[in-house]
Amino acid sequence: FNGELERRVAALPGAAGVAIAANHPVDAGWSSSIVVVGREAEAADWPEPSIRFVTPSYFETLGVPLAAGRRLEQTDGVDAPPVLVINEAARRRFFPAQDPIGQRIRLWGAERRVVGVVGNERFNGLMAATPPAVYLPLAQVPVMNGGHSVLVRLRAGSDPTAFTLALRRVVTELDPELPL
Repeated sequence: FNGELERRVAALPGAAGVAIAANHPVDAGWSSSIVVVGREAEAADWPEPSIRFVTPSYFETLGVPLAAGRRLEQTDGVDAPPVLVINEAARRRFFPAQDPIGQRIRLWGAERRVVGVVGNERFNGLMAATPPAVYLPLAQVPVMNGGHSVLVRLRAGSDPTAFTLALRRVVTELDPELPL
């Protein structure tokens, strides 16, 4: 469903980028403890990073730059090895003296390999410091509450109201029972 929704919304006139996320960008979302495999003793004093479930197009759609490694990819699906991307704040906090790429992080009892580092984005308003964050492919996580946000970057001069109506039509065509 998510892949088809992204494809159809991206084809609408005015769309410059489309992503789906379990939290919208200014929603602090979930947090959880993590452990870097091999450094378990250090984790007791670590803050819980923000956990973000996103489609691979999230970073490009929101303009979050890649700092190291790679972004999430379409191939990071349910049958692929579990991966995650961290933000710069997480790199500074959890990997101050080592390269995080290739390191394994245990989250909810499962290990995931760090494949990339992205720039920071604000989750708690414009004045709050950016917390450490980890990004998991939406395709590799169970649906938590069923709610997702469709994030769209429009081309300059596009009409947001007309685009919103077209987006609603796409969702209704895919699933007329889905609440918006």
